[in-house]
Amino acid sequence: QELERVVRGSGLPLEKFRLALDIGCGSGSRTSQLRGLFPGLQKVVAIDNNASMLAAAREKIKAPWIDFRHLSMTELDKLPESDFDLAVSHCVLHW
Repeated sequence: QELERVVRGSGLPLEKFRLALDIGCGSGSRTSQLRGLFPGLQKVVAIDNNASMLAAAREKIKAPWIDFRHLSMTELDKLPESDFDLAVSHCVLHW
């Protein structure tokens, strides 16, 4: 609910975002909520450095619009996509 409150109160044109990057997606619980918050999203590239968390995310979330990748936030230059409309990171700096 906190995420929804912040996003809806941001004043951003939520329907205009098409390609998002989720940095430190973990188990994907927040990743799976992004399309509900940003109705125009067509794809989310969700990255995490923890392989076991990514495995859990892939097992739990079967969404064709989410592309889970094993990648550190320090390796963003390895992403072939470079035209992200939106970047989110919920708790990555806490860990």
